[in-house]
Amino acid sequence: MSSSASMAGEKEDSAMVDPNNMVDIKYNDLLEEQRQAPEAQLKKIEAESKRRLVSCFGRTRHGLVEKEKFIPLNLPSTNSKQCKQPAF
Repeated sequence: MSSSASMAGEKEDSAMVDPNNMVDIKYNDLLEEQRQAPEAQLKKIEAESKRRLVSCFGRTRHGLVEKEKFIPLNLPSTNSKQCKQPAF
């Protein structure tokens, strides 16, 4: 497929694409449909993190008391080239 065809927005056959010609993109370059699943997963992670944080505290007449130390979730490294979704 010619480079003009790919510039016109047509999809190239992924088997024909040279991986050395690839460049990284910005998040906003993704289509809305491509962002929906990861954004839903991020909302789940955020809700779980908030639930875990709140569970580490209690309230007395004197204010908030830390019952145990909050340990944030370990997310995959951002420099990883893995595109698979983690299982939660």
